[in-house]
Amino acid sequence: MEKSNRKNLSTYYRYMPLTGLITSILVFIMFYFIFQIQDNILVIMLYSSLPFFIYSFISIINKIGK
Repeated sequence: MEKSNRKNLSTYYRYMPLTGLITSILVFIMFYFIFQIQDNILVIMLYSSLPFFIYSFISIINKIGK
């Protein structure tokens, strides 16, 4: 792979957890405030945090694999 491609891929993996966090916050706002789902708040928080956990896991796997 070319040097610029590796740098772009590294930047992509570095910002994945941040993207997951922003997505998780938006999903939580959507479920809790817009759709007004009145289920257990813990279940909503865990479901909303899935993008953050998955993106962070992928980023960590990439760092370990280097």
